[in-house]
Amino acid sequence: MIATNVKELIHAFGGTCAVAQWLDVGPSTVSNWKADNAIPNGYHLRIYLEAKQRGVSIDPTVLGFKKWPSKRSSARAVA
Repeated sequence: MIATNVKELIHAFGGTCAVAQWLDVGPSTVSNWKADNAIPNGYHLRIYLEAKQRGVSIDPTVLGFKKWPSKRSSARAVA
């Protein structure tokens, strides 16, 4: 599965309540993300890693990227 928007990503993770419980936020918070089609930056890494573990592909636009950063540019950013 490839999640192309926030609603699809949340559905792939088990729905609003499951995501809210996993991230320790209220369901209304997750519902707002779906309505805005945007997830705050502070949750991106956890969501990305969980998606990788579950075998869920995420379109980069779901997390605010035009395309995924290359591994080479990511390594420079860390250094």
